[in-house]
Amino acid sequence: MQAVDFALGRFLSEVYPIDNAAEGAKNWCRFMARPPAQKIMRGDFETASDIIRSMEASQKQASQNNKIKWNSVSLPVIAYGRKPNIIVSDPDAGSYSQKTVISENDFRLKLIQVDIEYRIAMLAWDIPTLDQMQMQWMFHVAFEQSKIEYQVKVDGEPMTLTADIIDPKTPAFEDSSLPASDGRVHAVLLPIRARTYLAKGMLVDIPDPIRIHFSGGPLERAWPRDGN
Repeated sequence: MQAVDFALGRFLSEVYPIDNAAEGAKNWCRFMARPPAQKIMRGDFETASDIIRSMEASQKQASQNNKIKWNSVSLPVIAYGRKPNIIVSDPDAGSYSQKTVISENDFRLKLIQVDIEYRIAMLAWDIPTLDQMQMQWMFHVAFEQSKIEYQVKVDGEPMTLTADIIDPKTPAFEDSSLPASDGRVHAVLLPIRARTYLAKGMLVDIPDPIRIHFSGGPLERAWPRDGN
């Protein structure tokens, strides 16, 4: 599961790449000029207030450790986190099969199709910047890329899987702005679902088998060519 988490972070860095020639609101241009590590963060949160408190605590701790002046939270910023629940999206989409991999060993693989829920938060001091953060997501995901590739190892064998963002053309941003009494911060939360496969498998030693697939279900048997 963490492989998908980290892959979403890389995906966000592609949606919001370093761009020193960005146009628009001043804070937006500053945001786009920053490297990914300074504008995208991962963590557990429910609201924009949780993110602000976490950032303040981290910056305060860093300033104490390095004996430097503590600065206020640097916005704009994007944060994302995964909900702990896993949803099986299609119980019949999984399969049990054998295939030959790079090592030329036979590989038995079990797959389960699941939906993983994430929250993406966007925070800014001003509405024009927040507008551009939302539009950047909409245009990139709707028209350029909505698939997230990631690498996993199953029983030591490398494998590339893909997570598809569900309904990429209809994002529903939710207002999560802080009230003026708490220090005005404009923010939105975007819930998304990524559909992918959980994989489990093992290498097996089967000498040059003939495989017979039964149409009645996702089963497979193997017999050596001599019939023994």
